[in-house]
Amino acid sequence: MVYIKSNAEQTILLPTDLRTIIPKDHICYLIENVINQLDYEEFDKKVQGAGNPSYHPRICLKIIINGICERVSSTRKLEKLTYENIIFRYLSENLSPDFHTIALFRKENTKLIKQSFLQTIEIAKDLNMVNFNKLYLDGTKVKANASKSKSFTKEEIDFLSDFVDKHLEEMDKVDEEEDKKYGDSNGEPKIPDHLTSRRKLREKIKEILKDTDKAKKQIDKAKTKIKEEKVDKINLTDMDSKMMKMKVLLLTYQILHQLKN
Repeated sequence: MVYIKSNAEQTILLPTDLRTIIPKDHICYLIENVINQLDYEEFDKKVQGAGNPSYHPRICLKIIINGICERVSSTRKLEKLTYENIIFRYLSENLSPDFHTIALFRKENTKLIKQSFLQTIEIAKDLNMVNFNKLYLDGTKVKANASKSKSFTKEEIDFLSDFVDKHLEEMDKVDEEEDKKYGDSNGEPKIPDHLTSRRKLREKIKEILKDTDKAKKQIDKAKTKIKEEKVDKINLTDMDSKMMKMKVLLLTYQILHQLKN
């Protein structure tokens, strides 16, 4: 069998423009266009003056809107996706707001998020990018009164509005549960300081694998010895040692000692 050649150690450079590897008809472009055309004057007033710079509201808004489309309810997962997912990386403009920032923006701008989502979906439907014949909520198949025409019916608007409300409620619920579980952590396991070096990490992995292989051989050896000697128990550290009932031996010694005296 011939395999496709690969080289995990090969150094590669991603395109400087992520749009070259994202499909041209991807809905992320529509989300971007809708969000970029919004008026952020009110937000500009809030961040005026001294203090640390803030993430532009369009960044968190694009992350959340795309998260709704992808059915992602956890802000910790949204943060992770800005690092690992090309689409989220593109919409976040190569930035990665932490989950606290995303959650706070969501709580303070629910109305804006809802309006932006509905506007995005409306345009998407006009462009035949989405189909509302069937929508899925919480794993349940739901039939919507979707018209074949490009215009939205009142039932569709009500359904989508309810859809966003339920998703935002789910985000609150998931964040609350994860806050109890992870606290201020983003939920990702942290590599200990002594393993932050890649070389040390590789050495540690080799050591673990070596010990695992050694343990497996030891267990295989023990199985063979148990079968050959027909014993019930065996010690992996010293297979020639025998299990002794210490309490019985101690009691026998005490009885003999008393009889002797």
